[in-house]
Amino acid sequence: MYDAARSSFAAFSGIADPSDIPPPAPLDHENFGLTLAVHMAALVAVDARATGSRLPSDMADLTIYLLDREHLHWARLHGDGTHESNLAERTYRASPQVMNQVVFAAALTGAVPAPTGVAMLRDLGL
Repeated sequence: MYDAARSSFAAFSGIADPSDIPPPAPLDHENFGLTLAVHMAALVAVDARATGSRLPSDMADLTIYLLDREHLHWARLHGDGTHESNLAERTYRASPQVMNQVVFAAALTGAVPAPTGVAMLRDLGL
């Protein structure tokens, strides 16, 4: 499962031969008993190779690595807006700090219908 996931993530990242990308930790550890954990390991291993980042060594560090990458993605999406010719057409307006709060609220509530989610975000001032 790790090899298949690693190959798929590598292809997406433009890495032709991922065979020398090791898992970040032994996959026979109980922390890797879930499919999601194995996929996280493959994603982080490939991303660390692609970005030249340090490879985390345990499940907690894998999670932190992915959260850091998510925050970086939000920051890049938000940008500073100075390169846009028409800010009214901007499709992404939430700051990384707001996105962090939105994702935290979503994690606490779980999936809800869109109107309920919108009301919750309004109630939270987001």
